[in-house]
Amino acid sequence: MKSPGSVEERLVVVLADDQGKSEVIHLLRAWRERLEPVRFVATRDTGNLIRSRLGLDVELVESGGWGGACQLAALVVTGVAEAAIVLCEPSLHAEQNIATVALHRVCDIHNVPFASNRATADAVLGWLVGNPNEGTVVEACT
Repeated sequence: MKSPGSVEERLVVVLADDQGKSEVIHLLRAWRERLEPVRFVATRDTGNLIRSRLGLDVELVESGGWGGACQLAALVVTGVAEAAIVLCEPSLHAEQNIATVALHRVCDIHNVPFASNRATADAVLGWLVGNPNEGTVVEACT
């Protein structure tokens, strides 16, 4: 994992199924003031929703079922992504779940934070905008 730098240097990959998309919107809305300089890459439908609802600039990859989760995993493997937010129902969409498990695995291998629910996503985003070397965690604007 990269050493902590400025917020502008950070890239977060985002993947959500239909049930998780609204949670991603609520999450990013709560953190928006602190994360706007963060670069986001998301699967097509999730990224378009973030763009339309929040006006954030999001780079798009393919939809999850069309290889998007694998593209996000490649960003982790190559050291580009510093965190992954994946809000998906694990029991749904077996074909997407395989890719989600692969993304989780490469995050574990490359020591990249993987948030799979709102609590861990808040913790990861707090880590990104705080200074983990000093143990500082910044809370969302609520």
